[in-house]
Amino acid sequence: MENSMNDLSYSIEALRVKAFFYGKKAMVYVEGEDDLNFWEPYFDKDVFQIESVGGSSNLNSYIEKLEKGEKSFIVACDSDYTAFKNNKFASNLIVTTYGHSIENMMYCPYKLNEIVKKLSKSLKDSTELIESWYDKFVKTAHPLLLREICNTIYKPKEDKIQVFGNNCARFCKLNPCFELDEKKIAIFCNENKEYFSDEILMKIEDTILKDGREERHLIKGHFLTYAVSHLVTNISAAANSYGKKQPLSNNILYALTIHCEECSRKNQCKEKQHIFNGVSKAVISVNFINL
Repeated sequence: MENSMNDLSYSIEALRVKAFFYGKKAMVYVEGEDDLNFWEPYFDKDVFQIESVGGSSNLNSYIEKLEKGEKSFIVACDSDYTAFKNNKFASNLIVTTYGHSIENMMYCPYKLNEIVKKLSKSLKDSTELIESWYDKFVKTAHPLLLREICNTIYKPKEDKIQVFGNNCARFCKLNPCFELDEKKIAIFCNENKEYFSDEILMKIEDTILKDGREERHLIKGHFLTYAVSHLVTNISAAANSYGKKQPLSNNILYALTIHCEECSRKNQCKEKQHIFNGVSKAVISVNFINL
C-alpha cells in the first residue's frame, strides 16, 4: 500500500485530491518525520494535513511542481542555502525556515535557557552565557561555514567533500566538548585547500556580510546538535545544587526544543515572524479543494 501511495504522490491528479481523503482542504508536505511536529503549529489542523515525504530528494519533486505553477498543495522546508543562490524560490507555496534548518530556531538561546532552568531546577538566567558560547562557536566555525556554502552552491556532486556533516564532534575539543577546536579546523582547511578557491570563498564572505541574519542561523542545524546537547548538560549541572550532569540524548533534546510557545519573546522573534509571513502568503495562494 505504501509503495502505491508513493507512486501516486508523483501524479498531479492524485496530489490535487489527496487532501480529500483526510477530510482536509489542502496538503502540506515536509521533508521528514522530524519536521512534522515543528511545522504543525503553523497550519490550521482543520484545514491542512501535514505529511512527510521521507527525505529531501523526495521533496525536490514537489518543489519542482510548485515552481512550474502547481497550486494544489504547500511545501514547508528548511531554507538551507537558497539565499546564496541566484534562483530563489518563486512560488509563494514554498514556506521556508528563517535560518538554515529547523534546529537553528529550536536552539534559540532563550529556548535553551528555559530548558537549563528546568533541568537544573533553578531560576538562574543563563541566556547571556549561552549567547556568549554562540558568539565563540560561530566565530570558530566561520572557516567551515565558508567551505560548507561553497560545497553546497558551487561544487558538483562528484567533487564535494564533507565539511559540516551531521555532527560537529570531530571538530570539538575534548574538554570542554561543546567548544570547537581552532587547531582541528585549521588542519582541516589546510588539508583540503585545493578544493576551495580563494576567489569563491571571498565571494561567499561578502554574501554573508550582506545577509542580515545572525551567523548562527547559517550553520547547518545538525552540526550544532552535539555541542548544544553538551552545553545544556554542563550549564544545567553547574546551575543545580548537586552539580550532577544529566546527559541529553538527541531524542530528548528534540522533544525539549521542538516547540517554543512558552517564549516570552515570541512577538519579537524574527524567525517566527518569517514563518508566519510565509504561511500567510501560502494560504492566500493555495487552491483549496471543496469538501
